[in-house]
Amino acid sequence: MQSILLEAYTQTIYQIDTPFFQLRIGQSHPDWDRWLQSNGYTEWSIITAWNPHSNLASASENHTQQSELRHHLESHQIPFLSGLNIDPKGLWPDEPTFILLNQPQPWSEQCARTFGQLAFVHGHLQHPATLVGPL
Repeated sequence: MQSILLEAYTQTIYQIDTPFFQLRIGQSHPDWDRWLQSNGYTEWSIITAWNPHSNLASASENHTQQSELRHHLESHQIPFLSGLNIDPKGLWPDEPTFILLNQPQPWSEQCARTFGQLAFVHGHLQHPATLVGPL
């Protein structure tokens, strides 16, 4: 993965809409951990279908891919939350994303690959968020 892409992934703010949290790579998030624990979750991943292979795609293509990802998660009965990946430098547009709950890393990795992603975020209760990739 190019160093510029790696920097973009690691600097991104991974926002969860409801309940509202903002997660960062390499950081711990005690309030998020408390929410996870109180709801019976121990593991999570953040995956989007936007801009496959880190190439800017049209809004239409991105919306279609994200809808297909949502359908994929629903058809596998995966619990998830909605969110937004935000580039604090504003070089990349905000990307709608899904936060998969209690999915093991290998399943999330396969899902990310299926939707053309070069990397994704993964975490465990009481551990910092990590970037998994390049895939």
